[in-house]
Amino acid sequence: MPHTSVVIRPILDSDCLEQLTQLLHQAYAIRLEEGFRFFATHQDVEVTRERVQQGHCVVADLESKIVGTATIRPLKPDDRVEYYRRSDAWSFGQFGVLPEYRGQGIGKRLYDACEKYAQANGAKEIGLDTPEHAHNLIAMYNAWGFEIVGEFDYPHTNYKSVIMGKRVWIDD
Repeated sequence: MPHTSVVIRPILDSDCLEQLTQLLHQAYAIRLEEGFRFFATHQDVEVTRERVQQGHCVVADLESKIVGTATIRPLKPDDRVEYYRRSDAWSFGQFGVLPEYRGQGIGKRLYDACEKYAQANGAKEIGLDTPEHAHNLIAMYNAWGFEIVGEFDYPHTNYKSVIMGKRVWIDD
């Protein structure tokens, strides 16, 4: 049953980044059990802070408890991944929902808030990456309108990633 009292909002200065980091570790623990060593399984608070500051971070707030998070950021012209060097695309990531709150549409609401923000700030496409063998994640992103547009082998993970993209620009 969806939690109707979950509020999707921008992260606040008063939100605890240590708790956000722990949320990411908990959210990605299942991926580690599946054999995927996402950076979010072990990132420290400083990495969380840096990623939050690089873009627009939203959280899912359930009665003052953060149960999910996502960040959208403009792409960088010097990124290692060719797709992420585009000036008209944004990157979606640092995305997770606590395991006990999955399956309630919270993740999709977080993504929708990020997409809306990116569109309002000129994004024409949104990109993300996920393990090439994480078929359940790829299927979820496909259902959200993403398609595989490339691949990349990050040195800090133990898997090859697929790069997925979605056109979000609405022509007038």
